[in-house]
Amino acid sequence: LANWFYDEQDDYYLDQNGVRFSFKYYSRGKDKTTGQVRYNPNWQYLKEKAKAVFQSPEGSHIYRMRKYDVEPIFGHLKNVFGMRRTHLRGKKKVETDVGIAFMIMNLSKYWNRRWSKDQFCLSEKKKTVKQLKLRVRLIVFLYLRVGFFPRHFLESDIDIDVSSAIKFVFIK
Repeated sequence: LANWFYDEQDDYYLDQNGVRFSFKYYSRGKDKTTGQVRYNPNWQYLKEKAKAVFQSPEGSHIYRMRKYDVEPIFGHLKNVFGMRRTHLRGKKKVETDVGIAFMIMNLSKYWNRRWSKDQFCLSEKKKTVKQLKLRVRLIVFLYLRVGFFPRHFLESDIDIDVSSAIKFVFIK
């Protein structure tokens, strides 16, 4: 109401768009309390300050870059990994939960890069050692993936072909 005009003589408010708000009647909600309009000057000051920062050239540049830097990661986390909410409550626990999710995303990127590189090793001995290390890493990755996102694991398109990876780990 800080930026609304009040006419004491006719008892009405005007907002920024010129819409008139007149008093009609008193009413009570089901909880038997009267409705109140609360104004907090500190909150209003912070809102105005945030709006000024947001509308500055630097703030608008940061907001534009956010669409390219941050949002795709969270979209990938929601769509591919199925993490739409955290499993725990509390700031520290949520940080841990999201940290594990980001770690799994990084492991999947790492796995995709290693998978393509390790197919073209030079010597047979190096290839065997690398395959063994790769199998251990894949088992750890799959364990984390299934343990952390059990419902969504079988439903989603995973970046790697899990069935061929499992065959690679256990059959070869």
